[in-house]
Amino acid sequence: MASTGNADRGLLVVTERMLDAEDAGDFVAAAYWAAVRARVIIRIADEAGRPRGG
Repeated sequence: MASTGNADRGLLVVTERMLDAEDAGDFVAAAYWAAVRARVIIRIADEAGRPRGG
């Protein structure tokens, strides 16, 4: 569960960086951060789908 919390925080960070790059007009950097954001979302979904050990 802690790793999902870290991924959630990571999602906020990369989203902020993506939006900052868009605001600055750096669309190459914005596209990079959008790709990183997609990977974080996939990681969160993957972790949420894993069975809990016990």
